[in-house]
Amino acid sequence: MIRDLIAIFDAVLGAQSDQEKADREAELLDAVRAEIRDLYDDPKYPRRRRTFGAIRQRLAIYDNDPDTLTKILFAMNARRVKGDGDTALWELPRQVEGAETPAPPRKPMRWQTLAAIIAIGAVVVLGALNFNTVRGWFAGSGPATKAECLAAANGNMRRISECERLFPSP
Repeated sequence: MIRDLIAIFDAVLGAQSDQEKADREAELLDAVRAEIRDLYDDPKYPRRRRTFGAIRQRLAIYDNDPDTLTKILFAMNARRVKGDGDTALWELPRQVEGAETPAPPRKPMRWQTLAAIIAIGAVVVLGALNFNTVRGWFAGSGPATKAECLAAANGNMRRISECERLFPSP
């Protein structure tokens, strides 16, 4: 496979037109990705971890350009587990069937967070109020004046105290 990579790399360098160069670069990128996957699929390494030096040695065309190889690894969703340089340990997760790359993680939706905070605040405020007061707001049949409230209380001390709370004396 290394001979194939070198042949494609030479074709990129010898491309006559921009279109031909772009086509050869895409072909090279596909070949490099396939070679990297083959390297990681080795049964000797079930944890799918390899050093950067081993990857560079296997490809042989990125000896003078490690940054490009790093970009390719990140594009394949590989991650650096530990270390730097050639001793850096890289891990490549298994590829999901039917998907070239997994979907990027979703950003948190700020409006949902804001709506949840408002809802929790409303529950706290309503919980702090007396249930009968809240029921009166929504029932629409509560007393409009203190006199109506006292008349509806019909001598019940609990209801009378509720009327005093709802309609305090000036």
